[in-house]
Amino acid sequence: MFSQRGIAADKQAGYLDKLAKAGQLTGINVANLTGQLQQNQIVLTEMGFTLDDSIALLSNFEKAGIEAGDALAAMKV
Repeated sequence: MFSQRGIAADKQAGYLDKLAKAGQLTGINVANLTGQLQQNQIVLTEMGFTLDDSIALLSNFEKAGIEAGDALAAMKV
């Protein structure tokens, strides 16, 4: 995930902390969130979302019970 986004090794620990915090705040499993980030990386990047934005968006989708793939497909239209 980090290499797809061009995140340098020295910044990865900070993003791992952000993933963990998003999981705690929204109830999403960090492994699931990471998988969703990888799976939807191209669409999120095309829409201009940063990794921070993507973490927030996908974790809030999960919290609201929204399936990320469907929501992103609808946003792209």
